Amino acid sequence: MNHMKIIRVTTGKLASDEIFKLHGKKFPLKDAYVAEYKSDTHYLVVWASKSKTEKDAKELIEAMNKKIPLSKAFRYVNKINVDNIEVFYVIGMGMDNYYFLKGDENYWVAITGDYSLELLKKFIIEVN
Repeated sequence: MNHMKIIRVTTGKLASDEIFKLHGKKFPLKDAYVAEYKSDTHYLVVWASKSKTEKDAKELIEAMNKKIPLSKAFRYVNKINVDNIEVFYVIGMGMDNYYFLKGDENYWVAITGDYSLELLKKFIIEVN
């Protein structure tokens, strides 16, 4: 995401609280961060959480997979494979939204602008 400028980074308790607000409840987390990036053509925000165990992280993404299809904010849940990572894709809130599990970490990446999948691929390479 070399052409994007970081415009905000939130870590620790403030990031966890932001993630809890999005989920509407608290759950065990070891760490979290929220980062926003902007370029002339794109806006990207990442909500990332690190669970205490891989099992906790998997349970979180399973809960998201049950809740998202019932949401009025998101539509078109699709599963795609990006660099051997199972990624869930939904449209909503005026953005392309991708969420995925990587070990004990959960990521939600929301992107505006064309070629959002290409930006997601760059992000996944950076977190690998």
